[in-house]
Amino acid sequence: MISGTEKSLADCFGSDLQELVSGLGGEIASAQEITRLTSPRQRKAAFKLTFSDGRLFKARLSTSEEKRRRVTSVSALLGGLPLARIVAAQGRTTIEEWIAGVPLHEAEVTQEQVHQAGSLLGLIHTRTTVPAELRVDIPDVAWHMEKITSHLDTIATGYAGVKSGLCENILEIARQNQPATFESGLIHADFCASNMVLTGGGDIVLIDNEDLRVGALDYDLARCWCRWPMTEYQRQAFCEGYQQHRSLDSFMESSQFWVARALVLSMNVHLKHGRAAPALAEALHRLAEGEGVQIWPCLPVGQ
Repeated sequence: MISGTEKSLADCFGSDLQELVSGLGGEIASAQEITRLTSPRQRKAAFKLTFSDGRLFKARLSTSEEKRRRVTSVSALLGGLPLARIVAAQGRTTIEEWIAGVPLHEAEVTQEQVHQAGSLLGLIHTRTTVPAELRVDIPDVAWHMEKITSHLDTIATGYAGVKSGLCENILEIARQNQPATFESGLIHADFCASNMVLTGGGDIVLIDNEDLRVGALDYDLARCWCRWPMTEYQRQAFCEGYQQHRSLDSFMESSQFWVARALVLSMNVHLKHGRAAPALAEALHRLAEGEGVQIWPCLPVGQ
């Protein structure tokens, strides 16, 4: 392993990565940095590793050991589904299998493949074998409402493109549409095309699963809509695939609340990292002005 790469890996992972690599009976021949985020609040990274025997893996540094343990536990409950498998974990570090394929957001995706993706999210949401220890401290509706409020405060003070009254309107929409309760279960929390690959065999596989947790299923649906632009026909196919496993009725009833939650979170993240988000801003304005935001073909906001 070249010294520069060795130093970069040691800076990120400490001794954990090397111990895990040794436990897999391997030796790192090369490493390619995929992503890295270093800030006062978060420090995470991902590398593509090539072992000297030709095996490929992804090494990931989580923001905390607690988060790594949670993701490892939830991932183990999703055996048999097309997710990149964790093969070793220690401290804040995981080593995952490397899935070769074309990033889904760069591929020409068919309606059948989008249907397959919807079915996959439905399968994740309906896994019933969730241990009691993972159901501890699931945020309630009041917590989500508090997050909407705090994120809107940040948007109101930090985004110059906000029209007068926008944040107040969205907050009122959220209050009027908040559910009394919600169904919780396993969620991906970032289910979108940029976190999937299309394999040579035409299968869709989730490759970035660092936010797996137990939470509100309808929030996960809204988050998916926010992160994954689709055509009308693709959304219909996704919806049909999802409904093979779970009804969308509860999502329909409180869609505006969950869409507000997903949109203001995404906008808040963009503001923190100084990134422009014109599409998000437009969606927020449409929601606030009651024009309707198309969630799924059959589920327009405002209905």
